[in-house]
Amino acid sequence: MQLVQTRGSRAQGGFVTSVSNDQEYLEGITFLRYYAIISFLSLAAGIIVVVAFIGTFPYGYIVGGVGASLGAVSFTSGNFDTLLAYAGIISTVTTVLAIAGIFMLYRGFGTLRELDEKFSLGRTGTILEVVGMVMLLVGTIALISIMPSLLAVANGPTAGSAMQAEFGTILATIALIAVAAIITFVGMIFVIIGLFRVGSQFNNSLVEVGAILILFLGIIGAILLYLGLTEIINKLRVDASSTDFVN
Repeated sequence: MQLVQTRGSRAQGGFVTSVSNDQEYLEGITFLRYYAIISFLSLAAGIIVVVAFIGTFPYGYIVGGVGASLGAVSFTSGNFDTLLAYAGIISTVTTVLAIAGIFMLYRGFGTLRELDEKFSLGRTGTILEVVGMVMLLVGTIALISIMPSLLAVANGPTAGSAMQAEFGTILATIALIAVAAIITFVGMIFVIIGLFRVGSQFNNSLVEVGAILILFLGIIGAILLYLGLTEIINKLRVDASSTDFVN
């Protein structure tokens, strides 16, 4: 049985798309490719900062009193400030890149949703990620802000009673971070499903595998996503410029 295409339409990965749809798919998937690039940069930046932290803040500098008690951790105000500085750098870089990446996801899935409702799950995932990340940021800032006082209290003469007084604050902060992590994780799962559906729509296994791996092997997943989405974009561009239609 021969597939007959209408004028201005073509078979694309097992379904028929119009020329105008090709342009919209191209726009949406281009935004998703930007997300893959940003994800790679974000993960690479995080690794670089962590490696730099290990190199300039070695284990021997943190762990003191080897002769007295091996493994006893001894934080001073100096190295604690260094720890906070590196944490601040990591948080700032990853937060900026994450916001840019989520924006690209939101635009990409928003465009694709206009063509097929099944891509709306990816857009919902981006919204959940934003909510979770804001909550996570608030919880992390709160936790960092109370850490100096907790360390001071722990070394004070009334450590036990003082820690009990701070217990409610600590518990609330940890609960907020836990809820934020769950919301963010659910959002990530929705985004992964959305990306997988893009790969399935265009029969591109690189996008399907990359969507799954980005959760476990971030950089590898981002690279596969980029390669797969580039293949789809190139195919859409060729199809969009083609004039070989059946009248």
